[in-house]
Amino acid sequence: MSLRAVACRLGPILLIVLAVVTAALFATLLPGARRVALADSCPASGPPCPANAFISLSVTAGGPSTDILVSGGQFLAGQSMSLYWDSPSKVVGSATADGHGNFNNVKVKPFAGERPGLHHICASVTPQPCAQFVLQSSPTPTPSAAATPSESPSPDQSPTPSESPTPIPIPGRRQTAST
Repeated sequence: MSLRAVACRLGPILLIVLAVVTAALFATLLPGARRVALADSCPASGPPCPANAFISLSVTAGGPSTDILVSGGQFLAGQSMSLYWDSPSKVVGSATADGHGNFNNVKVKPFAGERPGLHHICASVTPQPCAQFVLQSSPTPTPSAAATPSESPSPDQSPTPSESPTPIPIPGRRQTAST
C-alpha cells in the first residue's frame, strides 16, 4: 500500500481527532479566559461587580425626537452611572440605582445628528450593559394639495329673469282679481 493510499484512508480519522482535540482545548481554556477578563474589570478588592446588571428601553425603534424611557436592574445599591449612545463620549442621560440596585424611567432621546440604523444605549459602569435601539429617519413632510377656488359669480353678472306663471282661465268659473 502506498503512502498516498494510507493518507487518504487516515485523512478523515485525523480530521476527526484534530476536531476533538481542538474542542477540548476550547472547553478548557475559554472558562479561564472569561475569569481573567472578569478579574480585570472587577478587582478582587473593592466593591463587588454587578455581573448580571441590565438595562431595558420602553421603545426599541423611533425617530430622532423619540422619548425613550430607560430602566435597569441588578446594579449596586446607590450606584451612579451615565447612559450613553454607542460610545461613552455621547452621553444622553444619567441614573442612580436605588437601594435594591434598580432605576426606572430615565427619559432620554437619541443622540443628535446620528444616522438611521441600529444603535446601543449603555450604562457606563461594569459590565456596561446595553440595549438596542433602531433609529429611523425623520418622516418627510408631504405637501398638501393646493386648494381649488370654487366658482363664484362675477360682480357684473346679473341673474337671468325667470318666467312667472301665466294664469290659465278655467271654463265655467268666473275670474276674480286678487289684491
